[in-house]
Amino acid sequence: MYCLYTGSCKARRFVIYREMKYFAVIIAILALLPQDEATSIDDFNTTVSALSEIKLSLELYKKNIPEEESLRLAAVMNAAQQTGIDVLIAAIDNWEDKQCKEILLKKAKVIMKMINEVLTKCFEENEPRWVTYAYQINQLITVGKDVEAKADFLKDYCSNSTDGLETCLNENVLFLMRMVAAYQKLAGEVRIKVQADVGMGFMLTGACLQRVTEDIFTEIRNRIDDNEVVECLTATGAPQLIESASLMKRSSFF
Repeated sequence: MYCLYTGSCKARRFVIYREMKYFAVIIAILALLPQDEATSIDDFNTTVSALSEIKLSLELYKKNIPEEESLRLAAVMNAAQQTGIDVLIAAIDNWEDKQCKEILLKKAKVIMKMINEVLTKCFEENEPRWVTYAYQINQLITVGKDVEAKADFLKDYCSNSTDGLETCLNENVLFLMRMVAAYQKLAGEVRIKVQADVGMGFMLTGACLQRVTEDIFTEIRNRIDDNEVVECLTATGAPQLIESASLMKRSSFF
């Protein structure tokens, strides 16, 4: 009787035991099918199928998440930019000093450029770091391919066993099931880490956007190289007018 995975003949253990032994401390036996209702061949086929699904899911996750997060970022950025525009328009419309109003309207494009720079900085500083996990996802995909190769080898080996396919698989399929359980656990943990990191990135970005939008004209005044605009933004009553416009329009984004 063969014992590729069992401890009764260590010299003939499958190579994968050495490569995957650190998984053993974090897993329980994956009972894909009750033993009294399924043969070892059924268990083997079900385990291999589960392995393929986990690996495929990781591949799709790696492929889709950049696009999904890019779309989310674009939507938030567009909303933030529109909020900046609304605040600017609301403030200028209510500006009492006609000369300043004309100056601000004339310089509106330059001011909006400053607003975009301020908002963009929030995204650059708090860019989601899910990409840092791409290497780990690639590693897991590689591990999945390796386990699939080992499973194929096991099936071929047992097919040629003098004890017969069923008996040989019965001796070894349990360890394969444990490895797939470990693989599934690690895949889930990586997903949790990625989503947590993405969520943190969006939270920090939102906080930054709220902070700069509340005081957007101060940000502009500190950045823009135009004395006329600076004088208008620091004129008597201007801060209150700007604050009023910000409070009125902020709810459209936050």
